[in-house]
Amino acid sequence: TMKHFGENCLFSAFDTPNVSEWISSSALDLSSIMPIQKPSAGQLLSIADIYRRLLPLIGTSIDYIDAHQERNRGSALHAKICSMLGYGEYADDGQYPDIVHQLIEVKLQTSPTIDLGMHSPLDGELLLETGKKSFTSKDVRYVIFDAKVDSGRISLDNLYVVNGEHFTEAFPLFQGKVQNRKLQIPLPKDFFD
Repeated sequence: TMKHFGENCLFSAFDTPNVSEWISSSALDLSSIMPIQKPSAGQLLSIADIYRRLLPLIGTSIDYIDAHQERNRGSALHAKICSMLGYGEYADDGQYPDIVHQLIEVKLQTSPTIDLGMHSPLDGELLLETGKKSFTSKDVRYVIFDAKVDSGRISLDNLYVVNGEHFTEAFPLFQGKVQNRKLQIPLPKDFFD
């Protein structure tokens, strides 16, 4: 469920312990790295640094294009994010998470629900292995822009950043019917004859 908090929020003050082990302890220059590369030890920004670097995007806008161009709108935002993080180039391979090098999944929200696709932040599914290090959906840093459409533009009104481990504390998952049962209808033995 998409919530509107009316202000920018960093919901996870710290990364998961798994990510924290690979966070850079000094100023990180990403200009020669591609955003679709797998990360290496010492190449991850902290979740707080990601939040700080992306805050200047609030108050800016991107072209709406049209109702059927969600992927192109996402690409325009993705390019701005790569620039703000310090990458020299924009690149997108369409995989999850969007910016693999920083374990960032981007959501541009103009609707009341967040489409999580095939991965729940809490499923703990293995997403990425690099060397002896593995990252799961709980390690992903979600960058969510609360936005609205106005006069052919999408204005970026608020920024919410949260890791997968704390995602549902800020944005509850739809539960629907918790019990999922099949209704069995017996067929005659000669049904397929």
